[in-house]
Amino acid sequence: MGIAYWQYGGTLSLMPAITADCFGPKNLGFNYGMVFVGGGISFLMPEIGAFIKDATGSLDYAFCISGTVLVMAVAACVVIREPVKPGKKLASTVPGPEQ
Repeated sequence: MGIAYWQYGGTLSLMPAITADCFGPKNLGFNYGMVFVGGGISFLMPEIGAFIKDATGSLDYAFCISGTVLVMAVAACVVIREPVKPGKKLASTVPGPEQ
């Protein structure tokens, strides 16, 4: 149980800084609120798993749903990129003749 609280404390201390670094301090309140919404939704997953177990007698479907959500999260991490800050050029831009 101590390890879970240790990880939760690390998340609470690091996630605001990481959110501000990625999206800037201007909308930090809203963006960090969305991080907490994601955490809040994740607390429903054990209840959904228990409902599936009671309905089907097996946890197979719960694991399939869990795996699907995990694959979608990995895909979102691949697709979503850090926003470009004003005055910062994209690394993938091709240099023009003026450079």
